[in-house]
Amino acid sequence: MMPLSCAAEIDRYIGGTVRSAFRDPQAGPMLAGRRMRVRLGFVEPDCVLDIDTERREVHLGGAGDAEPSALVAMSADTANMWCQGRLDLRSAMANGEVAAAGRTEELLELLSAASWLPRLYVGELKRAGRQDLLVF
Repeated sequence: MMPLSCAAEIDRYIGGTVRSAFRDPQAGPMLAGRRMRVRLGFVEPDCVLDIDTERREVHLGGAGDAEPSALVAMSADTANMWCQGRLDLRSAMANGEVAAAGRTEELLELLSAASWLPRLYVGELKRAGRQDLLVF
């Protein structure tokens, strides 16, 4: 498996999946109803995605104009595995692979309900010809 190599790839695949989720008939209403601003911080490569569920916006580089209600930090490889449904977020937090602060219980509830995520994310990778990012 090749890693996500730059901020543009994180924005395209992870950010793009969240943008697709906002338009998805199953995920969109569930996300908008949460009224959360989540800042995802990634390492290897280093970048930040701000997700505002109420406004249905994703911004690369921490460009969101509102303070986040939850902060999450992880490597891009960990995020790639989680987005494919190959990593339990609570376990990853417990063993230190993922750090979170702020409204973490609400965040975990939101992310636990994200059954749509692997379907949309894997679909995006396949459409882009990025089978090299798939975790088997």
